[in-house]
Amino acid sequence: MQSRCILLASLALFTNFGCSKKNDSSDNGSSGTKGTMLMQLVLPSKAKTSTGLYLLDTTADDFRSGAIASGKPDEFVINIKSISLSNDSGDVLPIYSSTEGANIRAKAGKVDISDLFTRYSCFSKSGTPLEGIDCPCGLDANDQPVAKDSTGVCPANEDGTAPKGIVEVKTGTFTKLQVQYGIAAKMKGCVTGNYSTVGSPAVTGIHTYCTNSNKSTFQDQQGGQNADFETTSANATEMLVQLGGQTPMPKSSSGNGTGSDTVTGNYTIKGGLTINETDKASLTLVIDDNRMLRFYNQNTPTQAPNPGMPLNTSYFFTGQLFDQSVYVFAGSPGEIRGFQWWAEACNTTPKPADRICQGNDTKIVAGWMTIIMSPDGDPMVVGLMPDDDNTLTVIKGSNMSSEGVDTSVFAKTGTSFDITYKLGSDGGGTLYGVNLADSVGNTQTGTFACKIQSNDYYGKVYFKRGL
Repeated sequence: MQSRCILLASLALFTNFGCSKKNDSSDNGSSGTKGTMLMQLVLPSKAKTSTGLYLLDTTADDFRSGAIASGKPDEFVINIKSISLSNDSGDVLPIYSSTEGANIRAKAGKVDISDLFTRYSCFSKSGTPLEGIDCPCGLDANDQPVAKDSTGVCPANEDGTAPKGIVEVKTGTFTKLQVQYGIAAKMKGCVTGNYSTVGSPAVTGIHTYCTNSNKSTFQDQQGGQNADFETTSANATEMLVQLGGQTPMPKSSSGNGTGSDTVTGNYTIKGGLTINETDKASLTLVIDDNRMLRFYNQNTPTQAPNPGMPLNTSYFFTGQLFDQSVYVFAGSPGEIRGFQWWAEACNTTPKPADRICQGNDTKIVAGWMTIIMSPDGDPMVVGLMPDDDNTLTVIKGSNMSSEGVDTSVFAKTGTSFDITYKLGSDGGGTLYGVNLADSVGNTQTGTFACKIQSNDYYGKVYFKRGL
């Protein structure tokens, strides 16, 4: 990994759902034929720090942030209150339910699921199941169980293997997954932006901001000033989790807020998940946190990161990004790949056939692309997230929809792929000629084109594989 272009990996929670040890209300289909499910959570990279994110590369002009810098958190905790499956007839199978919820922790390249289950399946580094071992924190490099630390949390286990939770549940075919999250995620880390000098911004040049628990978005007065985040070491900070139009807030001392402390994700399982008596069913939930840590520094005081957010204060936020970073599908994932991308975008008309900008009116935009392959090696999931989605959002989106994961967005052209994406209700676009098998560290060049309402944008796009 070259220091000139910092590449940050994604967090992925690969989930074969099972029963929780703190199950207050669910019976997991106690009256009926049972099948077995496993739950596995994997972080597919050993990237441990958010470090800097500003893009410096000889193949393109320097990328400049407008008002947002983004990256991955060093530590990430999300609270899960309940999990259930349902079928087309409306029957619901509770998998987990708890008033206090279970915390899922990610730190130093590993995910801690030890609060979720009473039974775990352990695997050696070669993938062989090992019987008769209790391993809620997984196994180390010598295939020995990892113990919890003095705080009751599973420590980082870089060279070992992750456990899988085990549960027996009612058989059937299920087409929906429902997950209820606590609205307060905790994140810790720093992000770096290289801020533009265009216009009259409050901040220019390279700046690093770190999470500050005293200036969270859960206060009556959200956030603080830029100096509050530049003169502190990172510490765990609560951030609001939003899903779609759900924007709850706990009641504050001043009476503000909706009084709700949860949001619910409803995810379609394309093709359904079938649980029977003989086979172990597998369902995958992916939460990609690679651009989850985002900081707004007031550089564009006429445009907040999301509707309803304040303009005249600085803060870390997730906003609706969480909703755009979750993917669900039946089966197990194959290899996970990640690419830093940056594009030379323009909208001069007419658009040339080769989609390459002809003049000097290009603007550099940048972001990250996560690709999840199937076990057979075919691309299955794509997630595209810009570093600053308040500045010319021409590449963004995923293939997760109300119908589930849509693999038709991948069109193979020789050894490469054309990948289509949607830009909400405003339009959509295509990445042309992406070699998903490129080696880690290599940079390749393709093109893109998109239409936003009646405007055509296009240009070269570069992909540097980092995962």
